[in-house]
Amino acid sequence: MNVLPLVTAFILLFAMGTYTLIHKLRGKTEESTHYAGGMRIHHENGMKYQEEIFKLLDGKEIQKEKQPRNEETQQSNRPVEYCSLRERENPLLQSKLNITFLLNEENAQLKQIAATLIRLLYEHAPFYRQGMENEVLNQVITVLTEYPAIEDFEELFIQCPNLYQLIKGTHKYRLHTSDGYPPLEDFISLDRSETMKKPIHFTFASRILLEAVFDDPRLVGEIYLGEKERWEEDHKHHQCTKQELEQLLAKRQKSLTDYDSLFFFTTERKGTDKYLIYDQASSVQVKIEK
Repeated sequence: MNVLPLVTAFILLFAMGTYTLIHKLRGKTEESTHYAGGMRIHHENGMKYQEEIFKLLDGKEIQKEKQPRNEETQQSNRPVEYCSLRERENPLLQSKLNITFLLNEENAQLKQIAATLIRLLYEHAPFYRQGMENEVLNQVITVLTEYPAIEDFEELFIQCPNLYQLIKGTHKYRLHTSDGYPPLEDFISLDRSETMKKPIHFTFASRILLEAVFDDPRLVGEIYLGEKERWEEDHKHHQCTKQELEQLLAKRQKSLTDYDSLFFFTTERKGTDKYLIYDQASSVQVKIEK
């Protein structure tokens, strides 16, 4: 009697059972870790909310008592590594491309930039296919035109459920890699208010947005390095100015007037409208509305 088929069958059954058991144990472990991380994030968010309420008691913001700090203490509290305002994990409101300017009039330059930005954000994502960026952009513009009340991506999702992956994103990501992918709202704005004078606030525009605008990585790299070099002098952020950008473009036989319809330059900064809460134990990262 040939026992080889019987032994092989037992080995296969054992392998399948072992795989199933390991898979379930791993799933339970990850579920427990993420649940615990979520609870810790919920607790931290509650603390931040209570702190904001406390600051606004009686309608007056309570200022912490300013205590004298010597030069040595100030030096020790300074950041030791440069972190560009253009590459924040919790992006500034001014760093985003405002695509609502495409609703009022046809702007081929702006539309190309928006499509390029979407491609750069998702070209390494598993669901990306060539030309997808144009389909996404056209759909968003159509929906925003049809529903003027839409002001954020949560409302946009109701009309565009097929864009779930782009609107949701992953909880962590690294641009230009296959390590996760961002939510659209980190880099694109649907702000219809009149506070946005033009679609791009150059002073704080994200680095990947500048890559989409100029299609010149070396130029964007020079902007970044210039800002970093000035930060290293006093550990304060100094953004590239209009005059400095004009000089960089002139070296490439380009003119700033080519971007008149896109850029406005101010140093006013409003920060962000979300808390970024990261739980180190579980590596769970969540952005929560303030």
